[in-house]
Amino acid sequence: MLAYLLNKRVLLDKGSWGIYHEMGHNMQRPAWTFQGTVEVTCNVFTLYAMETISKQPIWIHEWLKRHLQNVKKYVNSAKSFEIWQSDPGLGLFIYAQIAHHFGWDVYKKVFREYEQPDCQDIRDNQQKIDTWFVKMSTACGYNLAPLFDFWKIPITDESINTCQHLQAYLPADEVTDITREYTNSIRDKYHI
Repeated sequence: MLAYLLNKRVLLDKGSWGIYHEMGHNMQRPAWTFQGTVEVTCNVFTLYAMETISKQPIWIHEWLKRHLQNVKKYVNSAKSFEIWQSDPGLGLFIYAQIAHHFGWDVYKKVFREYEQPDCQDIRDNQQKIDTWFVKMSTACGYNLAPLFDFWKIPITDESINTCQHLQAYLPADEVTDITREYTNSIRDKYHI
């Protein structure tokens, strides 16, 4: 096992989802890891390591590809946010979409903001979601309410109003393409 962990060639050529995942847990912070995302937000770092260390494309990474059918079933059904919270394969897609469409610098910016004292006491689950939404929207320069709505992640009207000055955004990608009718309903709702 130790030889595998220290095999530089394997890590550089193929990466290791498992190793990077466990290292990602060390990078997580409670303020931006809301209920249902403990096994998701660590994988933001997994994707980052796969791309930067192992030069593996993160969009759409093999791990994510295995979950595309679940995505289609989830967004085309009346299933609730609780289903999203219970499935790390669903949960990681929004984070991967943000990295794919806006790059890693937005994450670096947002993660630095969370290190400020005013973010250290965020404990309420809804407050965590709303703070993440506002910080990520601001860093991206777009109102991500349509994207959060697409994934059925509840955000408060107050947080939506905070980002109302930003242009509404829902990406056009492989995920939104597999659910066209649902995607179009979100686009209509936000006039995009």
